[in-house]
Amino acid sequence: MGIIYRLLIVDDEEIIVNGLFEIFSTMNNLDLDIYKAYSGREAMDWLNRTRFDIVLTDIRMPEIDGIQLLDEIKRNWPQCRVIFLTGHNEFEYVYKAIQHKNVSYILKTEDPEKVVNEVENTIKDIEKGIKIENLIHKAKEEMNMVQDLLQKDYFIHLIHRDTTLEINKQQFEQLSIPLYSEKPIILLLGHVDNMPANLSYWEKMQYLSSVRFILNQNIKSQTKNVNIMGDNYRFILFIQPKEPYAGDPGQTDMHLYQRTISFLRGTLEIIQASCMESLGASISFAMSGEPCTWDNAAQRYFLLDQSLSGRIGLGMGRLIIDNEYDNSVPTASPILSETDNADKNSMYMLLHQKKLDDFELYLESGQKERYFSALSELMMPTRSTESINNDLAIIAYYKIALSLLSYINRSN
Repeated sequence: MGIIYRLLIVDDEEIIVNGLFEIFSTMNNLDLDIYKAYSGREAMDWLNRTRFDIVLTDIRMPEIDGIQLLDEIKRNWPQCRVIFLTGHNEFEYVYKAIQHKNVSYILKTEDPEKVVNEVENTIKDIEKGIKIENLIHKAKEEMNMVQDLLQKDYFIHLIHRDTTLEINKQQFEQLSIPLYSEKPIILLLGHVDNMPANLSYWEKMQYLSSVRFILNQNIKSQTKNVNIMGDNYRFILFIQPKEPYAGDPGQTDMHLYQRTISFLRGTLEIIQASCMESLGASISFAMSGEPCTWDNAAQRYFLLDQSLSGRIGLGMGRLIIDNEYDNSVPTASPILSETDNADKNSMYMLLHQKKLDDFELYLESGQKERYFSALSELMMPTRSTESINNDLAIIAYYKIALSLLSYINRSN
């Protein structure tokens, strides 16, 4: 089976939506995941929840029509293809819309077979962009080794808490970093789960460059980003929203970051599917669910790295979001308190492997009372922690959390 494409069918006439849904549900050769919406408003709700590859929509609907729907699609999912269902007397209405990229139309009076053919052709057009021959060729063209090395060195120092590092506009300009030094970032980590073992170093670099190219091609339309490679061939992306959408100049930073995080959540699924289809590569991602300041980048990287590392071996092609977006853009970094330092000895004791082994034994064997007693004892030293920057508390928390998640996965 190839990539599964998401199709949204929209019309205010239920008989049309249900009819098309039934037709496409029988088309097993198209690998479609099909959704229905009986109004523009319902379609908007779907588009705010998940990405779609194709939207097949009526152009004339009450409240929110197809043109308004197109505007929303272009803002949220610019790679989505739109096929308008239109009548003979509506062509002038749809004419401007079909001047946009990835937009076509078909008359409502056409046979259902014509509609199916249009969707088939749209899928073929999408697939043209993910062929391996073009990926490797373009990846080589885009490689600028000197700039990559300088930027990599800078960001590696950043995530390893180099206090001498300067984070300012002048430094970014000197290194050609296409990001704002004064604005927050979204961190994204990617890991190749099934790196072939028999590749030479050069072949491995070509392989990873192709993965990197797929990443950049899919997110560059909506983001500014820098993509470097860390230890163990792990991709580390520093991401910011692009400039405000021209049709909505009143967007705030909060809206821009919220929209970008939503865009990334859906697009990462496309990237995973494209990497598997083109390279046979399974990619797992860990992403921050909210932006963080540059000063907090090392802390957020540590959390994501621990989270992603803990899932290795539990399955391939994972997508981990560290927490949901909470409608705030952090502007300051919490400070490690004296209480945190005072509790270091307790924290080190918590991390003693024997205690964790006992905790897992009680969990596996169903010894309920001992399990809750051990859990309370393990978590006790973290309760006096007053800062989210306490590394030992973070490690302790994730060791316990990953143990629980591992048990949940094994138990289905």
